[in-house]
Order: sequence, then structure tokens, then C-alpha cells
Amino acid sequence: MRRGEKPIHLVVTEPVIVEALDLDAQGVARLVPNEEEAAQGQSGKVIFIQGALPTERVTYVITRDKARFSKAKVLDILKPAVFRAQPKCAAFGVCGGCSM
Repeated sequence: MRRGEKPIHLVVTEPVIVEALDLDAQGVARLVPNEEEAAQGQSGKVIFIQGALPTERVTYVITRDKARFSKAKVLDILKPAVFRAQPKCAAFGVCGGCSM
């Protein structure tokens, strides 16, 4: 395990709304800060969610947890983005050849 990482138990967490995409085409969401973080002027923890698009409301599973951010995969899309399209390739999401 790398320094600063916490063990992962693949815990499903509360739904979030994805705000943007990063350079790796992962959805970017931010958790609401707890009272202690808000009192210190900190914003919530950032989560990079593989397979999520901006404006979507998703549930996710954390795959990597660090102090300032987490990496996750989409578990379920509760509210899809208006521009989400059905993949033309039957192997999308299985073979790993494309991310979008």
C-alpha cells in the first residue's frame, strides 16, 4: 500500500452530482464538507469517477482513497446526462479499448 492510502473495502457511498470531466475523461464530483472542514474553510473531498459525465447523478464504488481525493467507478446512473449516448460497440466497458 502506498503512503497516504487507506485500505479499500469497496464501500458504496451516497449519490453525487458530477460537476465536470478531468483530462482522463473521468467525472469530477465534490462531497459536501463536514462541519469541521467547513469551519476551517475547506471544501469537500474530490472524487474522480470513471464512467460518469457532467450533470449526472450517480452512485459509485471507491477504488482508491487518499486524504484529498478518491478514485471511483460508477455503480449506477440515477439521472443520466442529456448528451449520454448508447455505445455502438457491443464490447464497450468490457475490453477497455475506449473510455468515452
